[in-house]
Amino acid sequence: MSLPSASQIQLLEFEIFEPLVGADFGLCLEEGGESQTALKLASAKPLGEKNSFGRRPFSLIFEGDPNLAIPQGMFWFQNPNVGKQAIFIVPIGADASCRRYEAIFN
Repeated sequence: MSLPSASQIQLLEFEIFEPLVGADFGLCLEEGGESQTALKLASAKPLGEKNSFGRRPFSLIFEGDPNLAIPQGMFWFQNPNVGKQAIFIVPIGADASCRRYEAIFN
């Protein structure tokens, strides 16, 4: 997977994702690649007050196919409202209905 350069990383804010809870995001392993699976944004939660940079830390929880395990790592997420963004996710659990992944933004 090709990692984004500093100029490709957009400052993502909680307020961008909050209205997108319930939306699907395509997940690509390579920039420019086609979506290989879809993850649903299950929750977006603030993690405290704004930091010294004026940014509020937040957490995103994504849910995906219970039969497809995605490893921890940086992936390209695509959604019509936010475009294509590189997001680092960590698997946090699974049950019969889905697998869950978390992204933390500080």
